[in-house]
Amino acid sequence: MQIVDILSGTVPIKENKINIISFENKEKMRELIKYFIKLESTKTSTETDLYIVDENLNKVTSKSTNFILFDDILLLSKYDKRIREIIIKYLKFKIEVDDSLFLEYQKSKRNIENFFNDIKIESNGYSLDFFLEDIDIDSIVKKLEIDISFNKDEESRLDIIRLIIDLSMKLEIEKKEFFICLLFPENSINFQEFYDLLDYLRKLNMTVLVITNEELFFRETQIEDEVILINRFFEKYDINALKHEYKLFYGDIEQKKLLQLAFLDFRENYNLIDSRLKDFLLSKSYK
Repeated sequence: MQIVDILSGTVPIKENKINIISFENKEKMRELIKYFIKLESTKTSTETDLYIVDENLNKVTSKSTNFILFDDILLLSKYDKRIREIIIKYLKFKIEVDDSLFLEYQKSKRNIENFFNDIKIESNGYSLDFFLEDIDIDSIVKKLEIDISFNKDEESRLDIIRLIIDLSMKLEIEKKEFFICLLFPENSINFQEFYDLLDYLRKLNMTVLVITNEELFFRETQIEDEVILINRFFEKYDINALKHEYKLFYGDIEQKKLLQLAFLDFRENYNLIDSRLKDFLLSKSYK
């Protein structure tokens, strides 16, 4: 997969990995977020200057990919409209594919229809008959009240996210790939919750894109995660080149410190590092 900016170029996204991306140009970041929000709401490709393409250079749509956006996790609860919609969708799917449930549904449907069809009211020279045929399952399930409970005293936002992803996976019968996009820290979820979420997603082997400008988050990523820093010219900061040059001058560097230096250099924020490292970073260009 790739992020495409028709005015500037492309940025690769590693599939089935956690991709953490930050933009020096905040307008580009907002444009990408708007694209994802539109994709989530319309489930179709949108006409924008910045978008995602698959390995065949086709725009990502719901026809090819299961796209899930978590853009406001702070407000996420088990009473969220999206959660109700996916539970209803899963219930209908379950009734249709489970033979015993489908037979019970058909039996109950006939009983309700016969109940009303057998009613006859006669009074003062007139009669009333009632006919009910072909009850639609949609008209039944939309009246349902749904209670969600977890095997713990108090659910977290992570539990809700897991619920959405788990039901989405159960509904996927076409074996389409999943693409999950998360915004951080705009959603105000705490760091530990977010790390737990990423650990959960790593185990699922899905393509995940995290959009963030939070420096601390980059320092706490895993070695297998893909860190993408995009400058104002839509070029990727070369973290590997920084690692190589640092090793030549100072020896090996741990991943956490490497990402901290890369992010500070990317942001041109040299106030938190000593003059030796500042001179080293300014003498090279990894942007």
